Amino acid sequence: MPNFKAALAVLSLALFAACASAQGGPPATYQPGPMPGDSPMPVIDFQLHVSAAPTAASAHAEEKPVPPPPIPMALALEAAQAAIDTCTADGFHVGVAVIDQNGNLIVGMNADGAAASRAYTAVRKAITAATFKDKNSALKDKFLADPAMRAKITPAMSVFPGAVPIMVGDKVLGAIGASGGTGFEEEKCASAGVAKIQPKLK
Repeated sequence: MPNFKAALAVLSLALFAACASAQGGPPATYQPGPMPGDSPMPVIDFQLHVSAAPTAASAHAEEKPVPPPPIPMALALEAAQAAIDTCTADGFHVGVAVIDQNGNLIVGMNADGAAASRAYTAVRKAITAATFKDKNSALKDKFLADPAMRAKITPAMSVFPGAVPIMVGDKVLGAIGASGGTGFEEEKCASAGVAKIQPKLK
């Protein structure tokens, strides 16, 4: 019996070695790829030695300077909070987004009790308002009357009511969108956000 157990152990080791060889050795460790905006990741070798991380100076040297948005973040926060406060006072839990004229998010906020997706929908509505330079509720008839205008709608947009552009004169600085109430209520809240900061814009 002991000889049988020893032979079985040897056979098991041989089978394991054969399988490992057939598969090209043990599976490689998964290394996630970088995400946009990530700093360079340190390199880890098989001896677990970590190479020196880049210094702050070298990391910043590789970044391209980004011009400040036409709506400073402090004002975007004021607008978003004013929109949320208006909807909350009326009994609606909404998400709000303030974007610049290129559709880049400046501030996104969800009120307590709002569904997690609300701010993302608000971004899409705001992109529509900024692109077409009008509140979303006024765009339906324009889309129906103008096929060329309809052709400019992209998957990044939501054409439902609930967003208004932020403008100084004829210049679009961005837009604010809301999601989580009726279209009328969302537009009311977005307009309250714009009114909060309009006198401070230039």
